[in-house]
Amino acid sequence: MSHHLITLTTDFGTDSPYVAQVKGVLLSQLPNAILVDITHAIPAQDIRQGAIVADDTCRYFSRGSIHLLVIDPGVGTERGIVVAEIDGSFYVAPNNGLLSRVARRSSPSTAILVDLSVFDQSSISPTFHARDVMAPVVIRLAQGEKLTTFGNRVDSLENLDWVEPKVMANLLEGQILYVDSFGNLVTNIEKCFLNQIQDLHRVIISCRDQRITGIQRTYGESDPQQAIALVGSHGRVELAVVDGNAAKQWSAGVGDEVAVNWPK
Repeated sequence: MSHHLITLTTDFGTDSPYVAQVKGVLLSQLPNAILVDITHAIPAQDIRQGAIVADDTCRYFSRGSIHLLVIDPGVGTERGIVVAEIDGSFYVAPNNGLLSRVARRSSPSTAILVDLSVFDQSSISPTFHARDVMAPVVIRLAQGEKLTTFGNRVDSLENLDWVEPKVMANLLEGQILYVDSFGNLVTNIEKCFLNQIQDLHRVIISCRDQRITGIQRTYGESDPQQAIALVGSHGRVELAVVDGNAAKQWSAGVGDEVAVNWPK
């Protein structure tokens, strides 16, 4: 009997019974499924952070995996549910921009808007499509059903606007993209933007009232409570306080401006 790999990413919370209900539905029909919790700690209704986590994480799983993503402030409205094949894996999510970064990295080979009319309406709670619609879609996918049976094709998925860094002669202007679980401030400045800088030890990184000199290689090479900048594991510039919480200590968060200056 095959073992289907299914990941779950939600904003339900780590102590929520909703996660167990979704898993119960999945395992009732797929008892040998391998369920992987990517995270259930996405900030409530934060579609943007969910989109970043999906892009950063789902691509590390093998082709053929099924990714169920639920950050769905519009549940029960006309926002739509999509099932898409991207790079040989399958994604089931509300069509609210949650897949916009995954789809930006690699365009879907097939994207379907799920036709809710084929489901038994009496069994669907308008506030819990994850359990009553998306989980059954995942089950049918795992059982070999073709995407085209779920509804009509769509040419593109709902997109979110993503701010790109501004590049000038000796200045990069970016912003905080998200705050990770350690309180590190992850920016939208990717490693490739640093290629034009000859000496990374001489750059000045500014955020709110903080000024940091140089980009370090890793956290452990600096003293506790020192403010540092480095390129994190996902290839983005991060601002951090060693053994501390930069977001709390600096009162900084998503959308705050970050400037990188260097000598001409």
